Amino acid sequence: MVVTHRLLLFGVSGVGKTTACRSYTLRHANVLCLNAGSLLSAASHCEANELRSSSSDAIIRRQFFLADALDRQLRGCNAELVIIDGHAIIDNNRELVRVPVEVVQSLKPHGLLLLEASVSDIFHRRLERKQCPYRSELELSLEMEQERQAVESYANELGLPFEKACSTKGFELDAIVQAIRPRLG
Repeated sequence: MVVTHRLLLFGVSGVGKTTACRSYTLRHANVLCLNAGSLLSAASHCEANELRSSSSDAIIRRQFFLADALDRQLRGCNAELVIIDGHAIIDNNRELVRVPVEVVQSLKPHGLLLLEASVSDIFHRRLERKQCPYRSELELSLEMEQERQAVESYANELGLPFEKACSTKGFELDAIVQAIRPRLG
């Protein structure tokens, strides 16, 4: 395996992580973007909606499958940078479930990125997608705050470089990746 750096990209559903990752990989050779939900879905043989809407205990238990799924995916990979798109907080329709720091550590990240956007933008993106549970702007604001606190605590507890950016129309990952790259071990 020739992967030199792993970055975890966090943000609430609808912030634009997947779109930004796709765009970045199209413009940069030797970069691989993976989706944590897709990795978990394949590893657990569960549909994404089933994974997300499980009990908090089941969600947390399944998160621990992620490291093995990632390692299997990266076998023989020649990418110099891997970006894993995921969540620190998972909304299971009943509560917000925080991914344990041990799960983040098991992914062996070199740095953490957080993508945020205006609550209004996320609210409208999620209405268009209809895949996410409906949440008021106030509920989204609280979820975004919990996401930020979780990612900042991961960075502090694990001693990892951390950068955040605001996703607006036409946002690209280039600036945030450039900002964190010099600090990757």
